[in-house]
Amino acid sequence: MKKAIIVLCFALSSGLFAEYDLYEKASALIAKKEFSEALEPLSEHIKNNPKDDRALNLIGVVYRDLAGKQDLKKSQEYVKKAEDYFYKAITLNANNNEARLNLASLSYSLGHTKKAILLYNEALRVDSQNIKALEALALIMVAEDRIDDAKVFYTRLAKKEPNRKGVNMGLGIVAMKDKKVEDARKYFKKEIEVDKNNIEACFNLAVSYEYNLKAERGGKGADLDNALKYYEKALEIDKEYINALFNAAIIYGQKKNYDKAIEYTKKAMKNADDFYVAYYNMACFYSLKGDKSNAVSNLKKSMELGYRDFDHIEKDTDLDNIRNEAGYKELVEKYKKKTKL
Repeated sequence: MKKAIIVLCFALSSGLFAEYDLYEKASALIAKKEFSEALEPLSEHIKNNPKDDRALNLIGVVYRDLAGKQDLKKSQEYVKKAEDYFYKAITLNANNNEARLNLASLSYSLGHTKKAILLYNEALRVDSQNIKALEALALIMVAEDRIDDAKVFYTRLAKKEPNRKGVNMGLGIVAMKDKKVEDARKYFKKEIEVDKNNIEACFNLAVSYEYNLKAERGGKGADLDNALKYYEKALEIDKEYINALFNAAIIYGQKKNYDKAIEYTKKAMKNADDFYVAYYNMACFYSLKGDKSNAVSNLKKSMELGYRDFDHIEKDTDLDNIRNEAGYKELVEKYKKKTKL
């Protein structure tokens, strides 16, 4: 009798270990981003353990990540499967925040913002200090222009993990939207202390210096020297960073360094050659430099690409040097007529 019991226990134990091995194997494959390979062991594990909420969450992750590698029809099918598995995991275990966070992230990526916000808030009800939920909600609030709410979530994040990457960046963006320029600069500098190669922090710090303390961009009291310094720092990290090139070019223009302004705009246009504002800026720089021919040709290109702000064109003092050029007059008349048709 004792012998039979021992054999039975061993058999049960072996089965449990086999199921455990399937789960661990799938987990290891997912960690290596080998999602297709993880599908079979996970499916087998769930067949034997249909109420394992951790495994249901994992297979949801697999289908979510495989969806992006399929054609449209298959992708939609996989997304639906991922949603269903995340929901099942949460239904079986209301405290499974991993599944809830995965479902929230998937919902937001599909454009279901209200649903995502609800799920992230539910995650915080389970764990009020959940970093992923706080971070996601902070980012969503900024995107939704709900600045007071964003401030709340970023402040909570800062209290829990003050040196977490992105926290001071978020607080800086909120401060800029609040027109607290000096505070914004402090936060962006803190972000750079945490991550010295954070190009977005350098760029945003540069932008903050383009504003004066009254939150007027380029207004009296704006610190263009520091703005240029941090645009250049951003370009040390990525020499082709388009926004930094454009903005630095404008400041060089304001400083009457037209050759540098033209050089930087041309670099930016390598990756954005259909951007009509860039050609308009080039027209201004060439005009200010006294190169009338290039000024007119760049103005022509900007109009060909769709620039039609004639009120601005005719009042912009940067173009005063080419007002009497035949090419300038012909361009304005030609495209004004096209606009009226």
